[in-house]
Amino acid sequence: MKGIVNILELLLAGVILMLAFIHFFPQYSIKNQWSYALLEVYARDTLKTIDNLDNTYDYALADGVGNEFDNFMNRIYSIQHTDKVFVWWKDIENLPLGMDSQKPYFTEAKEETIVDVVDDGGTFRVYSFTLGLGYPY
Repeated sequence: MKGIVNILELLLAGVILMLAFIHFFPQYSIKNQWSYALLEVYARDTLKTIDNLDNTYDYALADGVGNEFDNFMNRIYSIQHTDKVFVWWKDIENLPLGMDSQKPYFTEAKEETIVDVVDDGGTFRVYSFTLGLGYPY
């Protein structure tokens, strides 16, 4: 019987020590915003790349499945290149032929907007091209 009491005392002392260590040395977890910052950089760089390639107007007018804008985004943000899954959409304002895409479901997203000017037969039309990029749900 003495052996069982010693074992129980040892187990109880071990449990008390473990609880004491957990209490005095808690595990801290630090949450950071790197995924949101990286998403912001991706959206800004992609929009600047579209503008530097002079494709803003073409991508604003493109609509439908398999259009130039989606092909461009698929090449950049494919799973093979990024090891992540992204969703994207565009929103065009003040351009009658521009087609808006609907926002897909996402858990975290960032939108970036660029203002562009196009010569529409002697008159200049100012429109905005908004690119949204996010992580799916």
